[in-house]
Amino acid sequence: MNIKHPIAIIAIKGNHLEKINDIFEVLRYIDTNQNKEFDDWNQFNDYLINNYYDYANKEIALRGLWTNDYWTFIFDPETVDTLDDNIINTLSNKLNSEIITFVIQSNSNTYWFSKYYLSKKRQFFTSDGKIIGNYGNPLPEELDINPSKKIILSDIINLANKFNIDFDGKNKKQVYLTKELSFNDELKKELSDFKPQKKPWWKF
Repeated sequence: MNIKHPIAIIAIKGNHLEKINDIFEVLRYIDTNQNKEFDDWNQFNDYLINNYYDYANKEIALRGLWTNDYWTFIFDPETVDTLDDNIINTLSNKLNSEIITFVIQSNSNTYWFSKYYLSKKRQFFTSDGKIIGNYGNPLPEELDINPSKKIILSDIINLANKFNIDFDGKNKKQVYLTKELSFNDELKKELSDFKPQKKPWWKF
């Protein structure tokens, strides 16, 4: 698999499209109903990566959305929601659903994996072969990988496949949706109190 850009994905077990407003509410966004549809993954991916920063400067969060037979996916090009333990845990409780998050930055060999079900069950974070975080007991799906050793991209792809998660959404022909989300009052206040340029961690 050729992953051109860093990827940050929130995978929610089941089809939750009817609850998407509730999901964004937990993430502290308001759906503006300004959507774009794509039927090509690469165009969808490129649009998100190439435009999210300009939208963020206008206090709009650009997010991607799609589903398969097992999961509802949120593509987080800013890599801000994906890394927020409290928010993801709250969302798991709100939906009473399992949530798995992945971050891939293959250029720097940086990989993040977390699993939540009503609480955080498992998390590891490695960068350039070094362990940054390693929480909880390894899952049965992790049999073939060891965070204490250097993890490579194929390890993460194989792990995701065991959960029926495909990072590029190509397992079946489908529609990929981008959404423009405004910030709610809580998030606006948080951002006003913390004013560095809004960049994902891998841009600093």
